[in-house]
Amino acid sequence: MGVSQDGLIKPIKVQIGEQHGDDVEILSGLTPNDRIVARGVGFLHAGDRVKVVQVGPEEPAMPAMTRTAPDTMAARARNP
Repeated sequence: MGVSQDGLIKPIKVQIGEQHGDDVEILSGLTPNDRIVARGVGFLHAGDRVKVVQVGPEEPAMPAMTRTAPDTMAARARNP
């Protein structure tokens, strides 16, 4: 799954190559600037909104592991 500029989860088709343990070679379908979900993808669905967080100075940004349902977002907007 990828993360759009506005924080929405979107499916991405990739071509995979060799696999070694947990490492998988991506042959095509991603560019260096694409944001992807590295962990917790099983909890997310296309269209979910996530917040991208910086996990450390040496590590790339990654989406937070939580999602917010649209009805919960509306309730928060009414009752901050």
